[in-house]
Amino acid sequence: MGRHPPRDSFTQQNLEALFGTQPELVVQLQSSFAASRELEIVMSRSGEVSGRIGSITLHSLHDPRLEAQRIIDQSGPQGSCYVLEGFGMGFTAETLLTRFPSAQIVIVEPDVPLFLAASGCRNLTDLFSSNRVSYILGTASINAVSDILQRVDATDIRVVRFRPLYERHRDHFEAVDRAIETFVGRTQVNQNTLVRFGRLWVRNLTRNLTLFLRAKRMSALEGSCPGVPGLLLGAGPSLDAILPHLAALSRKCIIVAVDTSLAACRRAGVEPDFVVVVDPQYWNTRHLDAAKGALTPLISESSTHPRVFRLLKGDLFFCGSLFPLGEYIETQLGEMGKLGAGGSVSTSAWDFLRTLGCNPVYTAGLDLGFPANQTHFRGSFFENRILSIGYRLRPVEDHSFRYLHDAGLFTVADNSGEPVATDKRMVIYRTWFEGQFRQFPRTETRSLSPHSVHLEGAQYERLDQVLSRDDLAAEVRVRLTDAQLSGESRRSTPADLSPGALRSAVSALIDDLEQIERLARRGIELVTIAGAAGTAEGSLGGLFATLDDIDRELGAHRSKDIAGFLMQEQARSLASQAAEETTSELVVENSRRIYAGLLDSCRFHRNCLLNGIERLESAETAS
Repeated sequence: MGRHPPRDSFTQQNLEALFGTQPELVVQLQSSFAASRELEIVMSRSGEVSGRIGSITLHSLHDPRLEAQRIIDQSGPQGSCYVLEGFGMGFTAETLLTRFPSAQIVIVEPDVPLFLAASGCRNLTDLFSSNRVSYILGTASINAVSDILQRVDATDIRVVRFRPLYERHRDHFEAVDRAIETFVGRTQVNQNTLVRFGRLWVRNLTRNLTLFLRAKRMSALEGSCPGVPGLLLGAGPSLDAILPHLAALSRKCIIVAVDTSLAACRRAGVEPDFVVVVDPQYWNTRHLDAAKGALTPLISESSTHPRVFRLLKGDLFFCGSLFPLGEYIETQLGEMGKLGAGGSVSTSAWDFLRTLGCNPVYTAGLDLGFPANQTHFRGSFFENRILSIGYRLRPVEDHSFRYLHDAGLFTVADNSGEPVATDKRMVIYRTWFEGQFRQFPRTETRSLSPHSVHLEGAQYERLDQVLSRDDLAAEVRVRLTDAQLSGESRRSTPADLSPGALRSAVSALIDDLEQIERLARRGIELVTIAGAAGTAEGSLGGLFATLDDIDRELGAHRSKDIAGFLMQEQARSLASQAAEETTSELVVENSRRIYAGLLDSCRFHRNCLLNGIERLESAETAS
């Protein structure tokens, strides 16, 4: 089979290549690990270096590269991101890099000494110098899976298992698989949410245009409570144990409620310092029915359902929009201040307390599970609604059972180490919180409930320990009030936002959308001609060249992101076809769908914006 190269002959050049893209990783490798001496170098018949660990042969002794291609073929259709579980001698990673020139590659290898040993046996400089490759090395790095997948913006993930090493570290790789499954689940939820609520967000935002004239910027509040304890009140069952002590807690902490817990706070005789509401749906506003007229300062997003702003009468602070249309409108006001969004209003509320500078952040009612098989605190709108719709043939217990079991219950550990029921919906939120705790380790988070799902990075603290804290200094809430007042003076841009100025900005956007509509209609005309002309390349070449010109103009348009916001279904459909053979017919049909989707999105945005302009004109007349 030929002579094998001297051990470690490639180590220096490989690590130098890796240092160019991953300098911190190289420093860690050199300072904390030594190459494994267990790796036996063997030569394959094809002349490639292979390896053996004890009785395990890492690669084919005939042709390791051909074997790598077969392993990749088994992973399914082409994806945009490949997670390689097990590095071996690097053949599979190299093949992924060259075969899919635009894909992101994440290499997971728990055996760091083996990784270093393999790095000394072959020239891997092309692989190690690529900025498309990320590394998760070691056995204590499961949390890094979600972080890296999020960083590389992984969408269509394929898992490639290098079986010799997968079986050797099965427990570790099964944990990696669960982390990937959770990430994919969260991504799918986000995509489905865009499809389900995209038009509602646009409609709500344009109905709320006049609110920009009075809303303050949340950014005015940032850093106003450094080191002050904060308390986030969710609507889980554990809130019941906290409500009797809420008045005392309000003397120790800045209180932030979510929409589902605001009414309970007020029934307990406490007006929170802030309430966070970000849901676009009508039914979610019903949680606020019992808090109608509340003067609690409101932190919200511009696409929240308009009824919220009719029910609550406190000062309004807008945080930054997560959507292209909202971001465009906000260019008229300046930086609003972004809040994290993990799919639940509680995630935004936690991030708001963090931006205030609160530390620690206590949580109550943030159960992310079902202690004692309860879903919400007693007297919540959810509970009352179930009571109102229950009847003899479908009692309350049946509604509760279906809610609990439809998403598939399983148990995890609570803060006291006992099992508590949760489901896949809650796991998505749990993963978000744990990721934020790693990202912002200086903000300590502590749970006040022993029966909430345990979150890695958040400690449990007994209620009596919090109640023994000193009362807030008088100047804390004075300082917070001053920050709210300064938000008024910082609300407007130097040009002074007025109904007329905002109306002009919206009118300019409508003009942009009309331009994109014209391009989309022209595109539809051309693909219709192409479909009628047949698929001979000679007859379609000129049409395709014109379509390319249209696509370049669309891609360079300043409002393309707004126009494309409602095209999530088309984007997902096109992504699913990525591995299919491209034909003239498919190009024509996909182009038609893209232009039709753009046309529909532009028309919907434009009609909503025209209605918004009417409201602004009415406000201008009134002023």
